[in-house]
Amino acid sequence: MASISVSKRALLAGIGKSYSDEEMTDILFDFGLELDEILTEDGEVKYKIDVPANRYDLLCLKGLVYGLLAYIDSVPAKIVSGKKIYEAVHGDRPESRPYVKMAILKGVSLENGGYSDLINFQDKLHQGLGQNRRLMAIGTHDYDKTVRPYTYTAMDEDAIKFVPLSQEREYTRKELDVLYKDDSKLKSYLNLSRENNKVPVILDSAGKILSLPPLINSEFSKITEKTKNIFIEITGTDLVRVSTAMNLLLHHFSESTTEIEEIVVENGEEDVQAAAHFRITSEIVKKELTLSLSLSAVKTYMERMMHAVEVQEGSTEADWCINIIPTQLRPDIMHQCDIIEDIAIAHGYNNFERTLGDSYTVGKELPINKMAQSIRQECARMDYTELFTMALLSAEDYFGFNIERHIKVKNPKSTECEVLRQHLIPSVLKCLISNQYYQLPIKVFEVSDVGEFVESDVGVRNRKKLCMGICGRTSGLESLHEAFDVLMKRQGFNVTYKNEDCAPFVKGRSCKVLYNGKEIGFLGVLDIEILAHHRMPYVCSFVEVCLDELME
Repeated sequence: MASISVSKRALLAGIGKSYSDEEMTDILFDFGLELDEILTEDGEVKYKIDVPANRYDLLCLKGLVYGLLAYIDSVPAKIVSGKKIYEAVHGDRPESRPYVKMAILKGVSLENGGYSDLINFQDKLHQGLGQNRRLMAIGTHDYDKTVRPYTYTAMDEDAIKFVPLSQEREYTRKELDVLYKDDSKLKSYLNLSRENNKVPVILDSAGKILSLPPLINSEFSKITEKTKNIFIEITGTDLVRVSTAMNLLLHHFSESTTEIEEIVVENGEEDVQAAAHFRITSEIVKKELTLSLSLSAVKTYMERMMHAVEVQEGSTEADWCINIIPTQLRPDIMHQCDIIEDIAIAHGYNNFERTLGDSYTVGKELPINKMAQSIRQECARMDYTELFTMALLSAEDYFGFNIERHIKVKNPKSTECEVLRQHLIPSVLKCLISNQYYQLPIKVFEVSDVGEFVESDVGVRNRKKLCMGICGRTSGLESLHEAFDVLMKRQGFNVTYKNEDCAPFVKGRSCKVLYNGKEIGFLGVLDIEILAHHRMPYVCSFVEVCLDELME
């Protein structure tokens, strides 16, 4: 789900009605949204609303108002399109990002929150519809600062030199790599469209670079709250997503602009988005939803969900057949089942008759979870304190563990969340280090999942493990060994031990734990170098075993 924050005052003003917070919560829930939180920022009440990931049209205030007006008052959907202007836009077509859509909006007003609403909507489309700009990216420019016609082409990166957004001097493409290599937002876009030392660019007829999609726009053509005319360019690898984004943006501005011009690329790809039609009958609705809806009722429901209806000849109020034509704002409608879902939403899930299911099923706890709960109880009885630690760690936390390959997190937001843990000991040790000033000895345990590499389409699977640890002025290994032995016997497992040095323990003070001759874990005194590296002044001993291996 995506989240948007909108002004309560602006939302109710757009709808044209007054609702209490409770009433608004119910309306949004019935519509398929969720009012997650009510906030007050700078003296203004704001709604934080969770929007389904497939409803791109609701990711801004204007779109939300339009959707709710249709749902509440059956306001019919309108088709927004501009005057077609045919221009030869493509130069040397960028193979890495071949599709482009362009439009010009005149007489736009971006004041009174319009500018921030546009930028937020653009970011939401990038994240969802564009899959973080990989499939589609939007560029908006001050039309009055550019010169038509425009060109979309692939340019040798050595020839690129322009002033990027929020910068004061010109940069080459290679200098941009250095500038943005550590930028948390832009670094992931640096190589998205680079191919054979060429990158896609948008140029005006004066030869000025307007943008390097999907990386960044130029400083000279940036829009502000004072901008009145906007040039929009959308590039991507998926023509359907590019067209969908253009439709959404044109509708976003439809009521705040005086003129829309769509630039049709003469030597580009034809638009593949033909109007979809879905055939729905009274029998289908009755079968799928157990509802006997009249023709007038289903027409009203479809209008509330922003769909056009064509009634087939011979239809009656009770026995009907219709064609549904989804609005251009609803790219999420891809199948007949999506129409059925919209009928259910418009009818109201709370209005369905509740009945008992035809089948009888009994749920029960998984054996591995039942054993894990029993182990937790036994450890607590032996005066061990349970821990719940983070599944993500820093790679530095694995110092001395001889991990061949980490399960890495792509583009981590923090160095504390770089890798998925493969052992529990680093997490437990980290907790002991933070609590070393408590009365000694400290006895702790954790039963949690870790990651493990496997040969499969996913590549990684979960494994449930147990880790017990003791920290004090002496190793406490004998006490830990005894407690673990008692725990295993009470669970009905006869484990054995094999003297063998293994990381991350002191040589001669560790062993492997076996069950039915199979290695399931290890026990030992943690290596002094690891303790010194983490500035831990006390001795720590651990045992870690895989509970899944015991169950198998």
